[in-house]
Amino acid sequence: MAKKVAPAYESREVNYNNSHWELLDSLRSKAMDVIEALNKHGIEGLVHGSVARGDVNPKSDIDIIIPESIKSFIIEGALTKSGFPIEWRE
Repeated sequence: MAKKVAPAYESREVNYNNSHWELLDSLRSKAMDVIEALNKHGIEGLVHGSVARGDVNPKSDIDIIIPESIKSFIIEGALTKSGFPIEWRE
């Protein structure tokens, strides 16, 4: 089970090693590729979750929210035209 994030009023120092920064850089780069692909087709996407916060781990995925209501086939079309395969749907 995931650990709870400290409340905003609490302060703590967190030190990450080089492998953490490399993983974060890799995931953020992939997230930006998806965001850019969506933007090319006029779709706004926002990264959230662990990639946005920076507290990633080897099991982290990339969470992207699209704040407006857009039909899924339009989003899938934008991503496939940009070279992203659609592997499964939720």
